[in-house]
Amino acid sequence: RRGSVAVSGDGSRRGSPASILDSAEILPGRGRRDSSLPRRTSAVFDTDQVRKGLVNGDLKSGAATLDVTGRHSAHERRPSAPEALRRRGSGVDLIPRPASEERKASLDSRTRELQQAALLVPEPETFFQSPALPITEAFPSKTRTGNPKRGNPDRKSQAGNPDRKSKARESDDLFRQGDVGKSWYIIIRGSVNVVIQGRGTVTTLGEGDDFGKLALLNDAPRAATIVLREENCHFLRVDKEDFNRILRDVEANTVRLQEHGKDVLVLERVQEALDSHHRYSVVAGTPGKMVEHLLATRLGESVDCDGVPSPASPSCDGDVTTTDLFLDDFFLTHVLFMPPSELCDDEDDPEGKTKCRKRVVHFVYAWASIVQDPMFQESSVLMLVEEVGRCLREDLLGRPGLELEEERKLMEEVEDAARRHAEAWASEAETVVSGMGVVPVGSARKWKLPPGGQPICLFRPGSASQEGGDDVAAAARIMRATDDIIFRVHCADHTYCTLRFPLAAPADIIKRSAADKLGIKQDDLLLVEVKSSGERVVIPEHRTCVATGLSLNGALFISPKEHLDALTPVTEQLEANDLEGTWSFLEGANSQELAYWITLTDWERFHTIHPYELLYKVAETESNLTTAQCTANLDVFLRRSSELQYWVVTELVLCSNLSKRAQLLRKFIKVAAHCQEYGNMNACLAVVGGLGNGAITRLTHTWEKLPAKMRKVYADLEALTDPSRNHRRYRAHLGALQPPVIPFMPLLLKDMTFAHEGNQTFLDGLVNFEKMHLLAVSLRMLRACRARPFNATPPPATKSDSEIRAYVTSMRVIDNSKILTQLSNKIEPRR
Repeated sequence: RRGSVAVSGDGSRRGSPASILDSAEILPGRGRRDSSLPRRTSAVFDTDQVRKGLVNGDLKSGAATLDVTGRHSAHERRPSAPEALRRRGSGVDLIPRPASEERKASLDSRTRELQQAALLVPEPETFFQSPALPITEAFPSKTRTGNPKRGNPDRKSQAGNPDRKSKARESDDLFRQGDVGKSWYIIIRGSVNVVIQGRGTVTTLGEGDDFGKLALLNDAPRAATIVLREENCHFLRVDKEDFNRILRDVEANTVRLQEHGKDVLVLERVQEALDSHHRYSVVAGTPGKMVEHLLATRLGESVDCDGVPSPASPSCDGDVTTTDLFLDDFFLTHVLFMPPSELCDDEDDPEGKTKCRKRVVHFVYAWASIVQDPMFQESSVLMLVEEVGRCLREDLLGRPGLELEEERKLMEEVEDAARRHAEAWASEAETVVSGMGVVPVGSARKWKLPPGGQPICLFRPGSASQEGGDDVAAAARIMRATDDIIFRVHCADHTYCTLRFPLAAPADIIKRSAADKLGIKQDDLLLVEVKSSGERVVIPEHRTCVATGLSLNGALFISPKEHLDALTPVTEQLEANDLEGTWSFLEGANSQELAYWITLTDWERFHTIHPYELLYKVAETESNLTTAQCTANLDVFLRRSSELQYWVVTELVLCSNLSKRAQLLRKFIKVAAHCQEYGNMNACLAVVGGLGNGAITRLTHTWEKLPAKMRKVYADLEALTDPSRNHRRYRAHLGALQPPVIPFMPLLLKDMTFAHEGNQTFLDGLVNFEKMHLLAVSLRMLRACRARPFNATPPPATKSDSEIRAYVTSMRVIDNSKILTQLSNKIEPRR
């Protein structure tokens, strides 16, 4: 472009150049398409007039350097850009740090290779004719748009009539936020400000810096406005087609977006088919920047032909399946790093421009489709839905020409879903009236934790027993964070008080209220669960859903720290260990019928679990969760798993007759097999786990009476519990099943706990979204299991539906391992 270089080869004398090349001439290497061959000549810049950053060595076979004296030299066989980037292990900055004095002498190592590829001509023979020119031109901002009748006609023909822009004055905009992104820019001279609407200037870029990549990477509108800070700015512009070619050749897999010198978004290139454009997944970022990225690239008009299909209606009963993992993972896991209120505040102003409002509508619709009911329990979300709907209606009335028909239909579905959600709870909740209709603010529905191990049930005044058909309907009802639960808290002398608190009340509040009612004045009090075995478990102060999280026959106590050893099980817990078997009932019940009603009951409870509850459960040790942590439905389901396991053990050790016990053993194996047929892997493995309890495996006389056919069936079922190779057999079997399926919940929670505890939520101030991807895999599996309803045909009845259902929903069990072992030794003494 400017200046001259001396070219020498192997045959020329040292210090004696073979030729001198001036402006507009090509460096040697014409026709050398094989990038694996080295240059046959060296080029040394002969003058200091060569403009920095415009002439560099070929990236594929060499690279240019700039020494401290200002002289450039081309070195043969330097590592290629992909090799160099892999060695450094870092990506390319979308907006690098502002230029410093050192950077004026040497370009930042993380952007140099990509800039060299843009500034260099890989195939010199096509340089002057190619319409897809890698270097359109370094154009001064003061120059008029190119005119074929002016300037150097030879340069015009050689450069393919390069585009020129006229940006003469300071404070002019090179492009504005929301414009279509068509080019990438490198600053040759001058400086610019990066301005984001509503936030002002976020950074300043100078010589050697680049900008404009984000819009090209995601086929999204410009994310910021670029304002000139001074006159006579010079830029190198790389158009989209050439930019994509450069990416294929030299770009690293990771791209970083920076503001104020700090990373705010880290993207990673996703490998796709060769004929499709590159897509980028989010690796890490600030919550706000991830929302901006989601709005710009995943929703509304910015989504291209191979983008995200519209999610299902938020009013549907089933869960939504979407192919866009970032969109899905964000909504499934955002409660770990961004509360709903902050997510609503981070949305673009509903009064803003039309395109932005369209994206907000699609955002709210996707949110409602994926999250469903918990979304409408937040007052801030209801206000956002109401405001977006109002602005959309005003647009349709005031500007009928706008293409907002699709958005209008989507918002109507969201508003209808919110209204149905409010009306469904209106009869049971204290309500207020807003533009969205009735909105629940408190709950009149009460649950009860009976003493002595009975199931948690709806509280009905005047009812002495909560067992039976009425309790069946409660199994299908969702326990909400605002629901109240009635339970007892005991002292060491077994006196107690009865408390009523919302499910989401933390243990610290319960402890203080119990201490006040019981007249205990000490400061070092603890809330403790005492199990029927006498084991004591201190409950953390931040724990919620305390009552539902107790073990089967557990009881709550309050005690000073130094008196923990004085706590003993109460009378109701001891009575729970003194039960009679139900052989007479089980003898007349068909095993398939038992399995069907167990599965139907489990399915009703399983369907009430929201994915958020699993997140709250694995992260319950963290006190910085973003919203109310209600895990009551999950607690009840896990309680059910333990109940089935101890039910098997209890019934077998309470059956003293050997022949009857052998029949009962065979029946339980059949029940497990039928549960497997119904897709209820949770009950299947719970029953098998009960049969594998030490109190049962030692009953050798009973196992000897088991037929060979039943032994094989049990061996196949037991193989599913094999933990080797990360439960490979179970996972393979589960993957082959079609929904509806009830997975083994303890193993699902184990997977999520491993992902949560093995990865930090925040890294260097950024949300570690790779961790969110891992957690969302389990949540999507949960959703896939419930993709279809449980509609199995009931087997022939041997007992009335109400009788057998009442039995499977109100099992009484012994969960004291010591007592179970004693009973086992009693029916089959040691030899």
